[in-house]
Amino acid sequence: MDIIDKCIDEIGLPIPIKQYYQCLEFKARTDFEVGQIVYAIISYPTQKDIKMLNVVSYDPTQAEKAKYEIVDFNFKKFSNSSHRPIHGDNLEHDEIYVLQKGKMRPCVILNKVQSIFDNSLYPENIYLCAPIFSFKEKHEDKYMLDILKFSIEDCFFLPKDTKGLKNHSVVRFSRILPLHFKNLEPYSCLLERKKPLALSDEAFNLLVYHLSNYLSVSRKTDEIALIIKEYADLIDYFSEEQ
Repeated sequence: MDIIDKCIDEIGLPIPIKQYYQCLEFKARTDFEVGQIVYAIISYPTQKDIKMLNVVSYDPTQAEKAKYEIVDFNFKKFSNSSHRPIHGDNLEHDEIYVLQKGKMRPCVILNKVQSIFDNSLYPENIYLCAPIFSFKEKHEDKYMLDILKFSIEDCFFLPKDTKGLKNHSVVRFSRILPLHFKNLEPYSCLLERKKPLALSDEAFNLLVYHLSNYLSVSRKTDEIALIIKEYADLIDYFSEEQ
């Protein structure tokens, strides 16, 4: 991580570190906002060793005593896993539980949708979230600098700050997930009376611009494009000097 700190010290960032984050009002602890940083349980859908819960026994008069076994997932087992609806676990006849590894990590809320697809009487508050990963020792200097200069399409850099994230990190667009509001908790700023933390408008605009490139969506934001190009040129010059 020394290369990142040195780069920031010598040439800075596209916007000043102190302008990457902002605190929200306390109501955002439950009424989450776009751009807010939250904690969430993030699973890893790209893993190759997915497990599933296979129904062993189920008595509709004692739904809470349904028994399952953990088995390796494959499509044949999935297609043969039809069962009577398990009301105690809210499983339809053609549904199963899928097990994936996951962990609690911070995320950036990209959008909020109140869906009524499942139940027209009770809207679901679904948030589209992009998880945040910290840099590790395994990451090479060039790779980290490429992220800083917006050359890695699925990664957006976020700096550590006393009123922000604890570590230099990246938002990973390739891990974006829709999450229910009950599975989210606010990320708080300890120096601001534990107010909910969010990206600033400037930082969020940069993130959305880079996300649009990842999604191959054209955005007429020449000013941001110029800022990114000039910053990338500065990092190239910095790299040559190292």
